Amino acid sequence: MVPKILIELLPYPVAILLSVGLLGAMMSTVDSIVILGGSAITYDIQPQRKEKLFSVIGTAVVGIVALVLSFSPPGFILQMVGWSTGIFASAWLMLTIGVLYWKRMTKAGALTELIVAPIVMLVYVALNLPYGFQGSIAVSLLVATVCAIIVSLLTKSVDEKVLEKFFS
Repeated sequence: MVPKILIELLPYPVAILLSVGLLGAMMSTVDSIVILGGSAITYDIQPQRKEKLFSVIGTAVVGIVALVLSFSPPGFILQMVGWSTGIFASAWLMLTIGVLYWKRMTKAGALTELIVAPIVMLVYVALNLPYGFQGSIAVSLLVATVCAIIVSLLTKSVDEKVLEKFFS
């Protein structure tokens, strides 16, 4: 669709250059994501071993999964992007703010938020509660943040010397 719009609106050579630029940007982004995914999987499976073979296999697996998913209907891909963005936002948004600006945030509180947010989001959607997907993000964000605060207040605070390094 984009190349058709470019060809209709711009002179042909300019449209070709812009299309090539867009394709190059897309390929570069996908390449980086596939390599990052493969490396992350490899490191999670074999953190003490940094052999090239494991990394190549991990990257190949991520690439094959991406290729298979690329044949899915656009609606499915859009839904996957929405889910991943929603889970990421509900798990990490308030956690990042809490870690950066609240001295009382603890490791246990942070892990609680990372675990609770996706679970609440999946349960909300599975129960088909009102406001659909957007409601699930808002509710999971709120519940996970409250859980993180409660757990942080109930667990031992971070040492003052450590806090001075980051909050002085």
